[in-house]
Amino acid sequence: GTDGTFTPTGSGAGVRVYLLDSGVSPHPDLGARIASGINLMPDQAPTDTTDGNGHGTHIAGVIAGSTLGVAGSATVVPVRVLDDNGGGTTTGVIAGLDWVLATHPTGTPGIVNLSLDAGPSPVIDDAVNAVLDAGLAVVVAAGNNAVDACGISPARVPRVITVGAATHDATTDIDRRAEFSNHGPCLDLFAPGTGIRSTGIDGGTTLLSGTSIAAPHVTGALAAAWSNDPTVTAATATSRLLAAVTTGVVLDAGASPPDLLHIDATYTPTPRSLPAPPVTATTLPARVADTRSGLGGVPATRVGAINGGGAPITVPVLGRAGVPSVGVAAVTLNITVTDTTSGIHGGYVTAYPCGTALPNVSTLNFTTGRTIANAAIVPVGADGTVCISVFGSAHVIVDITGFLDDAGSDGVGFVPVTPTRRADTRSGIGGVPVTPISGYTMLRVPMLGHAGIATSGATAVAVNITATNTLAPDEGGYVTAFPCASGLPNASTSNFTTGETIANAAIVPSSGPTNTTGEICVFVYGRADIIVDVTGYMVGSATAPGAYAPVSPTRRADTRSGIGGVPVTPISGYTMLRVPMFGHAGITPSGASAVSLNITATNTLAPAEGGYVTAFPCDAGLPNVSTLNFTTGRTVANAAIVPLSAAGELCVFVYGRADIIVDVTGYITRRLAA
Repeated sequence: GTDGTFTPTGSGAGVRVYLLDSGVSPHPDLGARIASGINLMPDQAPTDTTDGNGHGTHIAGVIAGSTLGVAGSATVVPVRVLDDNGGGTTTGVIAGLDWVLATHPTGTPGIVNLSLDAGPSPVIDDAVNAVLDAGLAVVVAAGNNAVDACGISPARVPRVITVGAATHDATTDIDRRAEFSNHGPCLDLFAPGTGIRSTGIDGGTTLLSGTSIAAPHVTGALAAAWSNDPTVTAATATSRLLAAVTTGVVLDAGASPPDLLHIDATYTPTPRSLPAPPVTATTLPARVADTRSGLGGVPATRVGAINGGGAPITVPVLGRAGVPSVGVAAVTLNITVTDTTSGIHGGYVTAYPCGTALPNVSTLNFTTGRTIANAAIVPVGADGTVCISVFGSAHVIVDITGFLDDAGSDGVGFVPVTPTRRADTRSGIGGVPVTPISGYTMLRVPMLGHAGIATSGATAVAVNITATNTLAPDEGGYVTAFPCASGLPNASTSNFTTGETIANAAIVPSSGPTNTTGEICVFVYGRADIIVDVTGYMVGSATAPGAYAPVSPTRRADTRSGIGGVPVTPISGYTMLRVPMFGHAGITPSGASAVSLNITATNTLAPAEGGYVTAFPCDAGLPNVSTLNFTTGRTVANAAIVPLSAAGELCVFVYGRADIIVDVTGYITRRLAA
């Protein structure tokens, strides 16, 4: 309910919950109810079950936290089978299940929580069935790859309780399957799985999402109910729980039962109030419009017409998702199109301030059937809205990632201009050569005094750069935009394959003692025609509160090589990438509230419906937004302005699997408290 209290069916007292995960760290909310378990990781002390990842501790709190959990008196037994990066082995999982069989007290209610998955594995299935045969219940996460769970072990085992993740849309008051959740007839039910607050390894709380987090809700519910009638068998306790679900309420369930966990209120428990979540400085990033569902009040229909025309959608942005209602010149958006249909010459999207004429610029480009995202810095209309027009036809999803202050009386912030095409090598607009660009013909574009940009004082320009008529080497091509006065950096602005038209936003420094014309340069690895559209520019001292401080584009992290001290391994949902920013690329702990980045996904592996990447502050929950979208084998880059956590970290989540590259282009200085 929404009354701020939780009324459990029972306490969970007397029930032992075996948590095969990354360990469990001490926490006040778990107290003395963390029993002695075992660490089965190689080269580690068997008695040390401290959590080095945070996954297991979070799950333990969902199950048995005294204020944050479902069954506040259950006993948690950590069985560590996952390492500090969340990885494990089939051998380790089977050894953990064998240990449970060997040590579980006869006659005591016992539940095994498996918030992990693998490919189809008969040996894991057999080990789980042995635990079930011994009289314990087993609750399993369905998995986070949006595929049929019947192809996943141990989710496919018939007698386990397989749990999918549901998300709640506060705008429509609707529950639906989370986009990442596996599905199919092997699921038994859904439970809350997005933005769940629970215990952290530092003694505080964290927010996590996933079917891994949905499963312990069910484990806790089963423990609470079973503690009220501990003499029944696991099969009876399981059947009672599944009989009490709320049926038919989860949208987009596909072939899964559209049923939601319900904790039966037959008993007479003592209600306990939940602690209020801590107030954070921002709720960004956030999804504010989705024409697939009508989220945000937009029409629930595709936008545009095949041959151009069609009404744009209007998206209110001021006063939403942490964006102030006044003093904002522009918002930084991630715009995704899907279910696309383009004309003969392709389709494109234009984002612009409502109340102004539709400009001759493009924000992103698409072909029929492509799902593609692009960042955009969009000036806000006088009524606090932005408009999205589509040439072609597509469903449109709009995520707000940040905002830029108006350069008002203090002369610090963003100055919007009418979106203007500044250069086009196809036609020579802007006085540039009418020739495709390659490494030998670097494109130089003076900015000061052009396209509405002042003749002096601009520290950086906000542009959208499109590459078209592309020719890429076998390993793929890329574009890098940078200030001409500096050397070519080891960073990319966008990536392309032959024949592809691709756009990306960038904030490019335009000032410096030797850069009197504000020139920006565009380098192409491969060959492409280049189009440069301008949306505004930054002014003010880079040290002033609320200002944008450009930096020379710097590669901060690369999971292919370990640059930045990150693990040399592709990222998936189980191995969230954490990238500290304070103390790197000129960013100081007292200086930055958000960073501007270019994020690239490469060596990609996507589920059938496509993969995506989400960048967000690590102390917030995984938001329902995307930073870029990819298909298997594609290398895709996109710009983003990402708020930083209080510790100066940003996190990168991958739905699917990919190597991740993070290039820093600047940061927004922290405003002082009033």
